[in-house]
Amino acid sequence: MIIGSGLGGILAGIHLKKAGLQNFVIYDKNQEFGGTWYENTYPGFKAAVQSQLFSFSFEQNPDWKENFSSGPLNILSYPNLEGLNEFQGKTFHSAHWDHKYNLKGKNVAVIGNGGSGIQFMPEIAPNVQKLISFQRTPNYIIPKLEVKIPLIIRKLFKLFPITQKCIRIIIFLFYEIMMVTFFNEWVNRNISEPIFGQLVMKRKLKQLFKGDKKYLIDQLYPNYSIGCKRVLVSNNYLEMFQRENVILEKNQIKKITKNSIITLNGTEYKVDCIIFGTGYETRKISYQCIGKNKVDLNQQWNGVPKAYLGITNPQYPNHFQILGKSVWIFGGCTSFYVNKGELHYFWVGGTFSYWKLTRKFNPENYIIN
Repeated sequence: MIIGSGLGGILAGIHLKKAGLQNFVIYDKNQEFGGTWYENTYPGFKAAVQSQLFSFSFEQNPDWKENFSSGPLNILSYPNLEGLNEFQGKTFHSAHWDHKYNLKGKNVAVIGNGGSGIQFMPEIAPNVQKLISFQRTPNYIIPKLEVKIPLIIRKLFKLFPITQKCIRIIIFLFYEIMMVTFFNEWVNRNISEPIFGQLVMKRKLKQLFKGDKKYLIDQLYPNYSIGCKRVLVSNNYLEMFQRENVILEKNQIKKITKNSIITLNGTEYKVDCIIFGTGYETRKISYQCIGKNKVDLNQQWNGVPKAYLGITNPQYPNHFQILGKSVWIFGGCTSFYVNKGELHYFWVGGTFSYWKLTRKFNPENYIIN
């Protein structure tokens, strides 16, 4: 039994068939395959990783026309806000976008400015009356190298498939080398921050915001080390704040009324719609899983997922995870690799070392009764 029909679930099924196992069923809460990529249909939705890498290595498509295209993320996360249930306007999560609701001419509040927020906000900003972006923490944002793949290159990929595989390997190695940014404090402070922070982002902010909008430079530029949070890519998010109908609100939300949002400093915004770009709940699984000890796995984790190599859990001998909860990269400036903090959800190493450890089952790592 495979739970989930996203990329991981599909890949598990492919490898089971390759191993000669035909008797399996893939279960999913949706009616179609795709997982996260089936659920997210918000305006501007794209992946932040090149299509050559964000794909199956054995199923490369030479006809991809763009370098970027549209997991285990399935439990929507909502902030705990006073008065939210009293709000009489429209609310929805970016992962469950309501395409029937017309945003044109509406006052829209967006809570969350992560990977999804920076994609859909620039898309809806030209159509709404007013867009209020509630920001808890600014992100490091670098330009997205969004290029069309020329026809001649696509023909080359089709005639010589090895060339596309080489491109994939180069992209993969680039991301692996980038790990030095996170693990080496000197590199982070003396190379990554000056280049990606000061030279790229800070320079961009100074070009965009002058005069009465100059204050946005400090509000949009992070005050933490690069790498504390995921670095985001966008070519239109920062530019969006040049619009007169877009407001950046960095003050915390105090409460929500039937038709407005009030911040801690007393500012009140009348809104027709609230969109949550607040991501997913990543500290638990979406289904009940009872182990040999008669305990539900979520209860055993108690908010801090612990799994051997992110795959197996004690007392759950026939339950295995692909991209388990304890191998995800989480942000926050408690990151041990930057500020000597502690992080429970991080694999300390590169993809190569993880692949080597998980490539074959080693019974010596388990006590089997």
